Amino acid sequence: MKKEYKMSAERKEELQNELTYLKTVREQEVADLIKEARGFGDLSENSEYDEAKNEQGKLYSRIAEVEDILLHAVIVDESDAGTNAVGIGCRVTVADVKTGREMPEYKVVGSQEADPMHHAISEDSPFGKALMGAKEGDEVSVDAARWYFNAKPDTQMEFDLGLAVREDSENPIYYIQYAHARICSLLKALEEEGHSVKSGAVDLSILSSESERALIKELSSFAEEIRMAARDYDPSYINRYLMRLAAAFHKFYNACRIKGEDDAVIDARLKLASATRQVLANGLKVIGCSAPEKM
Repeated sequence: MKKEYKMSAERKEELQNELTYLKTVREQEVADLIKEARGFGDLSENSEYDEAKNEQGKLYSRIAEVEDILLHAVIVDESDAGTNAVGIGCRVTVADVKTGREMPEYKVVGSQEADPMHHAISEDSPFGKALMGAKEGDEVSVDAARWYFNAKPDTQMEFDLGLAVREDSENPIYYIQYAHARICSLLKALEEEGHSVKSGAVDLSILSSESERALIKELSSFAEEIRMAARDYDPSYINRYLMRLAAAFHKFYNACRIKGEDDAVIDARLKLASATRQVLANGLKVIGCSAPEKM
């Protein structure tokens, strides 16, 4: 796929001005720092020189980054945002179709202009991808939005858009979906090596380590969490449970090797991983979120 960085003409001009500054004023400043540091003596024990060289490395890295962005820049005409389909430049308000609660208005922008803290969301983010091309009144599925709507069902919601679009362990829904995808990849890799999940009974008594027992305990509580969520009409029980389950699996995965172990151990740990995958998928389905097999 051809690399593209969509942006406004104003943003392209900002980057061109930055590149000029980096190649002239800043490059000379760094050269002066290096020259000054050389005067302090032995370079092998010269912290000022090391620091100046680090600054030079960061400078050249940023220059290369900006040059690449400008080389593949695509200017977007925001005057087209007046159509009734969501595109770059549009301002969008999203509401939960079940409760009617609305999030703050935000603007869809190119990746180089994204600023979630000021409600400017990238077209390449999970939100942006889901909304692009949608029209007023359309229903779209956005896992991060669904997660946060479920997390606080009966309170005024302060939606952390910056956190919701992150793709790391700080984003709860990403953390849980990553656990599911990780298990899918694990099962597939081991199956290619001749180790598949046994359809019949396996000896689970050998799962005796702390992380294994903790994961089994979390799995056994799923039915009770569902019961309490239904009793209190509160889906946030499931949100919290899935976070605990994902954390327990990641701890198990890091502590307990599967590949290379005895067949009985492999069978038992594969069974445990497969059960975790199924419960994660079931829980995500309950709260209306997807369970991706790859991430």
